[in-house]
Amino acid sequence: MVLDYNVNIVLKRGDMIVDVVSHDVGLLVERYKVLPENTFTNGFVTEPVWGWRISWSGANMHDVNRFDAFTESGLKNQIIEGRVKLIKVDDT
Repeated sequence: MVLDYNVNIVLKRGDMIVDVVSHDVGLLVERYKVLPENTFTNGFVTEPVWGWRISWSGANMHDVNRFDAFTESGLKNQIIEGRVKLIKVDDT
C-alpha cells in the first residue's frame, strides 16, 4: 500500500485524535512554534516547525502523563499512517 503524504490535513484547536492501539483520546489544546523559519545566506528559506500540546484521557493515562506534545508534521504522519484517527472539531 502506498501512502499519500501530500494530503492536506488542517489541524485546529479542539480537534480530537484517537490512538487506535490504546484507544486513548487526545484533545488538541494549543499549537505553538517549536522552531522559527530560517533564511540562509543563499536565499533558501525553511518553514517553521509547529507543535501541538495534547491533553490525553483514557485507561492508561495518569496525572503525570496527561499532557503530551507532538510536532505537527509527526502528528499528521501518524494520521496518514493510521496510527491515530482524527476527529475534526467541525465534524457533525
